[in-house]
This record gives sequence, C-alpha cells and structure tokens, in this order.
Amino acid sequence: MAYDIRSINLHELRDLYINIVNDFAPGEYPPYETLYNQLENDIQKGFVLVNDKKDVAYSICTADSTDSFVLVSLLAVYNGHRGKGFGSKFIEILKESYCGERSIIVEVEKPEVVLEQKERNIRENRIKFYEKAGFILLPDIDYVLWDIPMYLMILPKETLKINTDTINDVNETIGKVMGDIYLKLLGKKFFYKMDLNIKNKTGL
Repeated sequence: MAYDIRSINLHELRDLYINIVNDFAPGEYPPYETLYNQLENDIQKGFVLVNDKKDVAYSICTADSTDSFVLVSLLAVYNGHRGKGFGSKFIEILKESYCGERSIIVEVEKPEVVLEQKERNIRENRIKFYEKAGFILLPDIDYVLWDIPMYLMILPKETLKINTDTINDVNETIGKVMGDIYLKLLGKKFFYKMDLNIKNKTGL
C-alpha cells in the first residue's frame, strides 16, 4: 500500500477539530483558536497520514527547546479506518520522516482511575498499542494535565538507554522536557494546569 505524510493545512483545521473533539476527552486538546495559532506559528506541527490518496489518521506534535524530544500530544485514526494498522504505521513514518533521532513521548490516560470497565479497557488497549510500537511506560512520573491523571510513555532514541541504572535520570530528564514543552504550549498563565512529580525508582 502507498503511504504518504503531509502537513495539516490550516484551511482544513476546523473540520479536523470536529474529529479531535470526538476522539479525545475534554482537557486533552486546546481550544480551536489556540491550536490554530500554535500551528500557524510553528509552535506545534500537525500531520495527516495518507494511504492510497485517502486521509486515514492525524497527529499533533511538539518538539522541546533542545530539539531532542517530540511530544505527540494527539494521534488518532479516522473512523472507518481503524483496526487496519494505520496507527502503528503512522508512528513508524513519523519516526522516520519527522522525529528522526529524537525520542518520542506520548501521554496516556491512567486506566486505574476510572470505574467504568469499558473506558478502562479503552485506556488499557491504548497503552498496549504504544507498547507494541516500542514505547516504554514511565510509571514513576505522577503526571496530571488539566486535572486528567496520565502516564507518560517514551520511544527512546538509540542513545537514550533506559535500565535500572539510568531510570531515575531518564525520569528527571522527561520531567524537565515536559515542563519545557508545556510552558511553551500553555504559557505562564496556565502552566499550573500541568502537575508533574517524580518518585525515586530503585529498579525496573
């Protein structure tokens, strides 16, 4: 199958935003005007995965100030194209064409904080999806965004080794990276909406 990746056109953002609202919980995405301005000013990057000339998935990404990490804050496959491996393919192509040698970070909602089994299964499956793509869960980073408890997961570049000897340093680095990224995204006024604490880990 023929795949391509293209940048999101600002003229199509309003229609795309309808999908974002349907695909993600409130608080996981910025207001429309904020997202528009961030894309327009290259604070965030938006991409669409194209398969055989059809748009099948989209993502919103932000690099940190050191250009060593990329946060994929939103990634979803369009209705009608799910369950066909497009999400995994999108990550693979993003890694090759955009992220390059940078480590990739994603946010996933914590399954254990919800009572409804259906929603818990969705969250658990999301974590399994990223683990299958090579991401590592960082359970010792307590992370809350807009009052939503989340886990952070990382697809590390080859030079970033994660093991029992390095995990505390990795967690500290990721904490600084997320602070850097969200200060840029939220600004000083709303930066308090991101809360991050790191527990010391003695082993994986």
